This record gives sequence, structure tokens and C-alpha cells, in this order.
Amino acid sequence: QGDFTTNTRLNAIRLFEGEMDGSESVIVSPDGRAMMLNKFGGVFEAFETQDGRFELNRTAKAWLGPGRPLGAAFDAQGNMIICDALKGILMLEKDSNRVVILTNRVSKSSPIDPDSPIIYANDLDVAKDGSIYFTTSVDVSTHR
Repeated sequence: QGDFTTNTRLNAIRLFEGEMDGSESVIVSPDGRAMMLNKFGGVFEAFETQDGRFELNRTAKAWLGPGRPLGAAFDAQGNMIICDALKGILMLEKDSNRVVILTNRVSKSSPIDPDSPIIYANDLDVAKDGSIYFTTSVDVSTHR
């Protein structure tokens, strides 16, 4: 009871166990759809049922092609921005489902490894101003 009562509101549940291969994250679209990327580059939607559970649409909404999609987020226009370990930073256009490589190289103005390839893009977030902040899973020395 009181301040030290066990809180179970953040207990994890396993979504689509045995149905979704290698999804790194679940993201929610601006219109409230749960979206997942499988390890083969498929983009899948899940819908909330009337009883509050989620059901996976087993038909891919889109395919990203060869690579390994990991983290993703939506931009203000509803496009999905994706970290792909092999291809860099991608965008899945909202209306056309066209895949666009936004970048696969570090900025030429970067103080760390300018113009080098982005290796193993892992996760990202999109700021309100449209800036994309991402992480990689490669150790880059900041000292030269």
C-alpha cells in the first residue's frame, strides 16, 4: 500500500510471438496504427481489436528490400524514417510506399569521420523541426 505498492503498469507483454521475425521496435503512426519492421525488410501493421487486443495484418504493407531495418520513427508528414544496418537512413513515403535512401554517409561537415559511410545505423528519432538524430552500433573514436 501507499508509495511502495507494486506497480505493474509497465510490465512487458510479448506481441505477435511466433508471428513476427526479428522486429526491433514497435512504432505508432500519426493516425494511431502500430507498425513493425521484420528482419527481412517487411513493414507490417497491427490493429487494435474491439476487445483491446492487437491483431497483426500478416500481409506486408511495404517491402524495404535487402538490408536489416532496426529502429524507426515517423516524421511530421507521416513518412516512416528507418535505420537500416546495411543501407543507412531510409524513408518510406506515406502515400506511395516508395523507399528513398535519405543518406548513407556522415555529413562532410562532421567533426568526426566526415563523409565516411554510415555503418550499422541502429535507432533514431525525428525532432519537431524535421532533424533526424540517429545512433550506430559501431565504436568511432573521437580522438585523432
